[in-house]
Amino acid sequence: MVAVSDQKIDPGVVINQLWQSVKPGAKIYAVLDGARDGKIYEQVVKLDSQVYRSLFTGKLGKDLAAVAPYLVQLERDGDFTRMLIEQGWGKGWGIFLESSASLDELQKHFLGLLLAKDEVGRPLHFRFYDPRVLRIFLPTCTEEELKTILGAVVTRFRMQSKDAKGKNIVEFPPKKTNLIHFILQDDNDNPYANKKFEFWIDGEQYGDQEKRTTLEGVIKEEVPEGENLEIKVWLDENDEPEVYLLEVGGLDPIDTIEGIQDRLNNLGYDCGEEQGSIGLLTKEALKAFQIDVGLDPTGNINKVTEDKLLQEHRF
Repeated sequence: MVAVSDQKIDPGVVINQLWQSVKPGAKIYAVLDGARDGKIYEQVVKLDSQVYRSLFTGKLGKDLAAVAPYLVQLERDGDFTRMLIEQGWGKGWGIFLESSASLDELQKHFLGLLLAKDEVGRPLHFRFYDPRVLRIFLPTCTEEELKTILGAVVTRFRMQSKDAKGKNIVEFPPKKTNLIHFILQDDNDNPYANKKFEFWIDGEQYGDQEKRTTLEGVIKEEVPEGENLEIKVWLDENDEPEVYLLEVGGLDPIDTIEGIQDRLNNLGYDCGEEQGSIGLLTKEALKAFQIDVGLDPTGNINKVTEDKLLQEHRF
């Protein structure tokens, strides 16, 4: 078994994940535990004082400066950010977060989280900036507890996954996602097989690994929600990609013919140009779908088919 700290990490991949799908105007911050490694304090104090704050203030902050927790605003291409990943990844140095708030607003919020009480009311120092603590704590939070720890300033926390075989970054609260599922075909209904494609969300590429359509020309991917979603497809890898802008949501209800047809088309069951009426192509699409999900292939719309279609389409 490979320990998390023994992983060979590509800093560029982690940095891309940290900044992936960040809302416009939001920034990425780190809360670092100076007590974990002397390098943290040594590197933090080299930064411009306008980009970091200690979470120990007053006399305590002076006396324990070398082991205090520090809030740091990160730059995507900054040397400090790269050092943090290269030297601290897997060592519990701290946590990351996305926020549109200022450094001072975040400092004020986090100062209020440092002191907690146990079940009998005794004061405790809450080490929320320890990823081993936060990873366990957040999923157990009640709605009220989550509101307290996020406040009005934290969009979501990011931290290293516990599982070395899992993703590098876990997020909380998790982003809402959309299942994108459709088929790319030419004018003769031949599939665009094994074509390279990329998802772009709000101007940022989503994911780092190369993706290709299946032999049937299928693109199927669960991606985070975003204002602007597009897919770039290289029909010829020597040319510029084709760009498809996607409108997610806004489908007619499942209990309408249009809603049935839209979902069938999205799942790759071609209803052709038929819209609002049940023609031969829609009946054949319904039969093919019913066969694939284990239903009686009647080609007719019924409640069981509607429920299965919603289940497969996800909305």
